[in-house]
Amino acid sequence: GLDLSSHDIYVNVAGGMKLSEASIDLSLALALYSSKVNLPIPAELGVFGELSLAGELRPVSFSAKRVKALMDMGFSSVLTSSQDKSSKNVKRASNIKSAIAGAFKKESKHP
Repeated sequence: GLDLSSHDIYVNVAGGMKLSEASIDLSLALALYSSKVNLPIPAELGVFGELSLAGELRPVSFSAKRVKALMDMGFSSVLTSSQDKSSKNVKRASNIKSAIAGAFKKESKHP
């Protein structure tokens, strides 16, 4: 529901990492939302997932390993696809709208 068509969007990745898989989709979408509405992503939240063109959140491979790695790095909660059943103790979302609500705890009045 956010109009970003009038903005030039650049993504800078630390250390020259290459983004070669779709698991970064949800993280980038939440970063764009965060920037547009001036609301920070909670520092304790780790996020991963693939977004379809319709905004549906899809599971990605090695989810349990990703969740463990995020927890090992100090994140206290993780947000991923509701279709992903491989990991326990994570927040789940079925689409970008529910991911925004889960990530930002419904503090925002934006869609």
